[in-house]
Amino acid sequence: VHWVGTHGGSGESTLETWLGGRACGHRWPRATPGGEATVATVLVARRTHNGMASASAAARQWAAGAVPDVNLLGLVLIEDAPGKVPRELQRQAKVLSGAVPRTWILPWIEDLRVHGEADPASLSHAATRTLASLREVVEEHTPAQKRNV
Repeated sequence: VHWVGTHGGSGESTLETWLGGRACGHRWPRATPGGEATVATVLVARRTHNGMASASAAARQWAAGAVPDVNLLGLVLIEDAPGKVPRELQRQAKVLSGAVPRTWILPWIEDLRVHGEADPASLSHAATRTLASLREVVEEHTPAQKRNV
């Protein structure tokens, strides 16, 4: 699985560290000759107005067929603050979720903000559940010999 951050600081390198796969920065991956016809890809964005706007632009590129090498699996929205999500951001996320095959929402993780890293074993139940769902996707799209163990 390739993690494509739709903007700087979206969190794709953190997902790579925790789940394996490959962080592609802010570029769509390309299929390699002799490899898979399409590349399993997950977009990553912060759940902010600008983050979702950049994710929306990426989703439109994919939907328009501009990235034929990509098998888009979905989008991870990462909360950018603790507490209740503003209604407008909830609305934007709902609209954006309709443009991609699947959406995961990773809740706010204070340690990432304060320390730049977090121990996945110490995360909230909601975060652990989201990561478990993402781990299943990574394992489903990663040959056994290439998985991070």
